Amino acid sequence: MPSAVKDIYNTINENKIQFGFMVFFLGTMVQNSLLQSGAFEIYMNGNLEFSKLQGGQMPTLHDINNILAKYNVNL
Repeated sequence: MPSAVKDIYNTINENKIQFGFMVFFLGTMVQNSLLQSGAFEIYMNGNLEFSKLQGGQMPTLHDINNILAKYNVNL
């Protein structure tokens, strides 16, 4: 493992609570900014596969998995 990765890992491991709060608040900020505009679209190879504006709702995990499977994307 590269030394930079070890340093980051050790810093996170020593400051678990602070890192957890940071991830929580950053995740909340990202979620709020994505939901604020009302627009959420998924494009694959230039094709619109999902639109919150057209469907009126956010995609479910099942919807996202189906879109990825359609393009043979494995996670």
